[in-house]
Amino acid sequence: MGFDGIIITDALDMFGVSKESGLEKKYIPLAAFKAGVDILLIPEDVENSITVIEDALKNGEITMQELDMKVKKMLALKARLGLFEKSYDPIIDMDKLNNFMDQDLKDGVMDKKLDLIKNISKETMTLVFNDNSSGFGVPVSFEGKKVAYVGYRHPELGYEFGELANRYGKVDTLYLTNNASLQELQTAREHFKDYDLIIFGYNGTSLRRSTNYGIQAEEIEFITDWAAQQPMIVMYFGTPYAIPFISSIQNFTAFIVGYAPLQANVFAAAQLVFGGIPAKGVLPVSTGPFKEGESVIITDRFREEYHHFVGSKDDSLNLVQYDMKENSGAITLLPQVAELIAGGKIRLTDTVGKLIGEDAANASMTVAEILAGYTNSNCADALKALLAKYRGYATIEEVAQQMFSKLGMRNTTISSTIVTTAYDYNKFLFLVNNGGKYAGHQILSPKAAELVKKFMRKE
Repeated sequence: MGFDGIIITDALDMFGVSKESGLEKKYIPLAAFKAGVDILLIPEDVENSITVIEDALKNGEITMQELDMKVKKMLALKARLGLFEKSYDPIIDMDKLNNFMDQDLKDGVMDKKLDLIKNISKETMTLVFNDNSSGFGVPVSFEGKKVAYVGYRHPELGYEFGELANRYGKVDTLYLTNNASLQELQTAREHFKDYDLIIFGYNGTSLRRSTNYGIQAEEIEFITDWAAQQPMIVMYFGTPYAIPFISSIQNFTAFIVGYAPLQANVFAAAQLVFGGIPAKGVLPVSTGPFKEGESVIITDRFREEYHHFVGSKDDSLNLVQYDMKENSGAITLLPQVAELIAGGKIRLTDTVGKLIGEDAANASMTVAEILAGYTNSNCADALKALLAKYRGYATIEEVAQQMFSKLGMRNTTISSTIVTTAYDYNKFLFLVNNGGKYAGHQILSPKAAELVKKFMRKE
């Protein structure tokens, strides 16, 4: 027929092939390969099928040239569609292809693969619709609200979401087991009846149409009725083809398609809900009342992003408290003096002597110079003196504590220095890099945020 594009099978586990062909499952992919197929969809016995194809290569039944040509066809198509960086030459070194999740990979290879998985999840989480007109949509605001999360089945996935949620703000959590009943849903509804917002994780899903994609009519009717009484954000970690089986879907305040009940997807969805990452995904198919390509896009970030799965080694390290010591001024003195400058009370070119008195230590230094040297005790003392004279209505500690509270830096304490965690410090860094805004509130003025960025010591 002269067709030179990509040839892909339908599911190889369907009876038309798996039963009617008369072949053992492990031989079906090889037969499809010989028939000219480039991509094999859902073979049933993957490991043994690979062995059969490898044996066919060794005994000359098929050739490496045929295999390479199939791979190159796909690479060429991707290149034509602009899916590679311009400088990238899409040639694969077959010797470097390892098992994707090999935990023993050295030199950071495993981290790169996990980063790829996380990035795919982050880019594809799809906010199908979102009503934030009354402040109960995505991204979630905690202001004046009691917020609860219900993880429906797969409690380990529920835990991933719940732990991340509580790093953004106070979220009361309930994890329902894989065998959760309608009665347990009713108990959850009663338990959270006085809450302002419910976040619901629909984790127990299926890819099969024959099971209605894991949706049981009686339960989804109960959940959508619940959503009619309380604002509810729902994350469905399954295929978008399930949407027609969700009665009264518009009762939800917001609805997110998460595609599969996987840790990486829950990790990404949690951050989308709280504004740690933008909402970029779009529906890949038309389903129910929604069209292919439809979604709500949110380009801005609302809060800080997390990069490590809950409970991983790196995640645990970022929760360990440490003493900032001489760098404590970065999140106390710098932002407070920067606000004095932003408000016009002092200028960067003013000298310490002019502002405090010619007999002061470092009298000849400018405000800019003492800001740059804030880790030095003499410069820090000069900054404290400026705050005492030009902003004497509150102590440095009181103003810092107010900022920590607004940012949700619950693991940060003030003594002679600042004791904090990497995750708490990242909240402050997000504030500074986001023009002084955090969770929709202008906590630092834009000019003050720029000054902090300029003078903060890079670590």
